[in-house]
Amino acid sequence: MNILLIEDDAILSDTICQSLKPVRCVQCNSLSGAFDQMEEQWDVILLDLNLPDGSGMQFLQILREISDVPVIIISSRDSNQEIIAG
Repeated sequence: MNILLIEDDAILSDTICQSLKPVRCVQCNSLSGAFDQMEEQWDVILLDLNLPDGSGMQFLQILREISDVPVIIISSRDSNQEIIAG
C-alpha cells in the first residue's frame, strides 16, 4: 500500500507515518511537494487543509479533476461549512 501524507507539521507527519508502518508512507510538507508526487500511484492520500503555500482544498479540487484516489482530510478545522466542502 502507498500512502501520500500532505502535512506541514513535521512532528505530526513523522508520528503518523511511523504509526502506519510497514505501509509505505511518503511525506510532503507543502502543496508544491504534493503536486510533484502526482505522477505516482497512491492508494490513499492523507491531506491537511492548512499548508504553508496554499489550502489543501485547492489541492483536492485539482486532484478530483485528474484522479479518484481516496482522500482523508486531517485538519484541526471544524466548521460545518469546511466539513461539507471536504
